[in-house]
Amino acid sequence: MQVDDFEPALRSLALRAMPDHDWAEVVVLRLPSAAPGDPRAWAQAVFDIRAMPRWVLALLSLRQVVVKLIGVPPADRHVFDVNEVCGNEALITADDRHLDFRCGVGVDTESNDCCGSPPSYDSRAGVAGSTSHR
Repeated sequence: MQVDDFEPALRSLALRAMPDHDWAEVVVLRLPSAAPGDPRAWAQAVFDIRAMPRWVLALLSLRQVVVKLIGVPPADRHVFDVNEVCGNEALITADDRHLDFRCGVGVDTESNDCCGSPPSYDSRAGVAGSTSHR
């Protein structure tokens, strides 16, 4: 089988708006026993500012200052809120004039896995987002 012929078993909600992208990654984690199977809860936990390491918070704070210098509006405090839940996946979207971001967080309760993906980029369109491998 050639790479071009590969079709993934999972189609993330993040792929709807970004079918063509330059980079994508999927992270699969084993859930602890008795963990909730709600994808919204996992997406909120992953992006909870109270749970982020201090160095990440420092970089986000620095970003809020630096973007003003280059004419990009600072991020809203609700930028990583869950926008949609469909089945076993929660979708976080953030669109701006300089990029579009997508992150899908899915929970597979049968295999007890949680899947998420950091940003992917489409340099031709100036778009960023989180998606699963194509």
